[in-house]
Amino acid sequence: MISIVDTLPRATTDTLAPDLSSAGRSAAAEWPVVIVGASVAGLSVAEALRRHGYSGEIVMVDSADGFPGDRPPLSKAALFPAGETTVYDVVPAIRREALAMSCIFGAAATGVDRHARLLRLADGRSLAYSDLVIASGVRPRAFPGSNHREPIEGLHMLRTAADAGRLRAALARGGSIAIVGGGVLGLEVAATARGLGCEASVIEQTPAGLAAKLGATLAQRLLDLHRAHGVRLEFGVEAVGFEAGQSGSGRIEGLRLTDGRVVPASDILVAIGCRPNVEWLAKAGLDLSDGVVCDPFGMAVDHIWAAGDVARIPGLTEEGRRQEHKQNAIDHGRLVAANLLAARAGLPLKRLEAVPYFWTDQFDVKIQFAGAYSPAAREMVVPVEGREGAIAVRFEVEGRLIGAATWNAPKAMTQLRREIELACLPIDAPKESIS
Repeated sequence: MISIVDTLPRATTDTLAPDLSSAGRSAAAEWPVVIVGASVAGLSVAEALRRHGYSGEIVMVDSADGFPGDRPPLSKAALFPAGETTVYDVVPAIRREALAMSCIFGAAATGVDRHARLLRLADGRSLAYSDLVIASGVRPRAFPGSNHREPIEGLHMLRTAADAGRLRAALARGGSIAIVGGGVLGLEVAATARGLGCEASVIEQTPAGLAAKLGATLAQRLLDLHRAHGVRLEFGVEAVGFEAGQSGSGRIEGLRLTDGRVVPASDILVAIGCRPNVEWLAKAGLDLSDGVVCDPFGMAVDHIWAAGDVARIPGLTEEGRRQEHKQNAIDHGRLVAANLLAARAGLPLKRLEAVPYFWTDQFDVKIQFAGAYSPAAREMVVPVEGREGAIAVRFEVEGRLIGAATWNAPKAMTQLRREIELACLPIDAPKESIS
């Protein structure tokens, strides 16, 4: 299904032929900015373009039938009864309408002709662009050996509001849930399940869990917190299959582990990370090594940019790893919009200077992380006055602060984010930031 909001883009055509003459290139500058992906990163690009005064056409393309809901509540508030009311639009409708852009929903992007500046759509149309922004996001990794094409009752993944609705209904029935993957998402759902009175087990193949992301101190604290709330943790062992239909019900009954044990479960959530949605770019001639590889300005190649979960943009503390966090998507969108317009005006581009940041709420604890973690970093724990047990953890390499984490200490995190930014900025870098 295709629905078009506002006006049809002028350069949408079935037959547009490339015109590489100087006149053709000049005309191409008048073609729309096309954004593939209607989630946080794509909308952040559109908002920043308008904020910087861009008055040309913006066309947004997405294979879904509309704008997605905000994702952070999906593993927490959205799983409680009446939780559907907690999933808000990423950008409120009144702000989207102010963007005066054309939206093509239900039409997947299938390819790019870089030389002709054409985006191919699954419905056979081609869409000319002056600049293309790739914000096509990611999708959950499937359970090994399962193609998910034949739905199994009780086997879940969590990416959309519809996914959350199915999981909410399962948790409302009570019973037990086994979660494959001990990352942030898996542990958030385990905490929510316990809050709803369900049995919860987390199976993670790495013995240390989130230590490579949060550092050893907070990772261990987090596991201790879950054990104290009755979550069964099976770390250092791999899930290899599931038991289903043994009793004739056709639904999930348990999770098989590499050591032969079976964890009883009425539902299983697969939370083992995501894959970038880049298959449609296979013939575009881009570097697609775990996402769209960009320079520090967010550009993949001339007139093609990337933002959000799908993009690898080197920053102050990272060498270009993908970051699947909302704030990262917002920062990428602002960067790309500003640099896209700067490139048109022949002005210098600015590097990504935003410090990566994410947070997670589990039980009665808020954990925040900013910057980067390195196994080579010196880890220093600092007590924080105020709430009992609150701490900050600093990660330093050769005396330079590269990252920090806090446990129930949001004010301390605010100061640490600024300290990391100042510590990691190049000495001759301008101190203003892109907004």
